[in-house]
Amino acid sequence: MKPCNGLLTSQNNYCFGKSGEVYAIYFPAGGSDSVDLSKVQGNFDVYWFNPRNGDKTQMSSVTGGGKRAFTTPDNKDWVLHLENPQGQVQGSQPFQNGNVIHVSWLDSAYISNIFLPAVMDCDG
Repeated sequence: MKPCNGLLTSQNNYCFGKSGEVYAIYFPAGGSDSVDLSKVQGNFDVYWFNPRNGDKTQMSSVTGGGKRAFTTPDNKDWVLHLENPQGQVQGSQPFQNGNVIHVSWLDSAYISNIFLPAVMDCDG
């Protein structure tokens, strides 16, 4: 996985991804953003991951081929997980078997941690 913030409209959020397969977009303060999927095809399952309690909720799906807009469930931090079940690399298992990137940062006297799926490449 690699950073691909260039796929986002907002400069306040962070994207890590593997082109056409999986994207994790971190929203530190909630809100809305668009993800540019114009260079990829296929359907992507949409999940919201709550880093405060570990819950992962599947929403709908979106298709590649254009910009797609998303809004977090509230104004707290969230991770948007887009996954193309047909495009996943053989053996890649996001959120399983230690195959994650751990991101930590200090914000207003507390430490935040998130775990993102780790794969190899992204457009941007």
